[in-house]
Amino acid sequence: MLIAKLFRPRAGLRPRSARRVALYLGLGLVIAISKVGKVEGIKACVWRRHPAVLYIGKCREVEVAIPNALDEADNLVEALAKEIDKEPLNLSRGVTLSLEAVLGPAELGIDIGIYSDEKVPRALGITAELAAVLAEPRGISATSL
Repeated sequence: MLIAKLFRPRAGLRPRSARRVALYLGLGLVIAISKVGKVEGIKACVWRRHPAVLYIGKCREVEVAIPNALDEADNLVEALAKEIDKEPLNLSRGVTLSLEAVLGPAELGIDIGIYSDEKVPRALGITAELAAVLAEPRGISATSL
């Protein structure tokens, strides 16, 4: 599991700005994976209450295309931020980017959870730490490791 944290009090980020920074961090991870390997498919689901609804099918899918570089991701970040803001403010919410990738001989799926607030993963019992972005592999198969 890869955890990205935001130090909002030190940086002076407001909640909406922190959400956008978390989106940039999550998309940056997708871009980095696409540069070192081959991303075969990506799906984005906006969720509320708990990210596990992704597997039950009760999330709202949105179209995403992987930008070539992070400085080209402004429109995508704006669109995802608007989608997250459509969900009720009193519920935990976020977006999960699910991708299938080939990295050398390994084929794996990665779920990148981007949270509306860094307290959400700890409140949901996903991790004991504050986290704005969590990246978790779903499965690994390798022809020769």
